[in-house]
Amino acid sequence: MTLINYIKRIFIHPIKYLKSEHYKMVLVVRSDITMGKGKTAAQCAHAAIECYRQISANKKYQEIYESWLLQGQPKIVLRISSEEKLMLLANNARKA
Repeated sequence: MTLINYIKRIFIHPIKYLKSEHYKMVLVVRSDITMGKGKTAAQCAHAAIECYRQISANKKYQEIYESWLLQGQPKIVLRISSEEKLMLLANNARKA
């Protein structure tokens, strides 16, 4: 997003932007699966695109989606050591 587009969005939706929460897309990569850096990056890209596709199509999360877009679509990639820990994290995230 260019600076001009960012400024336009702030002025078009100033109230929504000012009271919005901060959202990040969090990608969690298992470290117990051996993948090269390129393969890991490709898998993260697939996951990011699918997350984007699902949230942009779901009216229930429209405000969160728009806030995330206005904030520059922040993303963070984290490492987790096992499938068991990943499943526990996913269950906790669903409950939150």
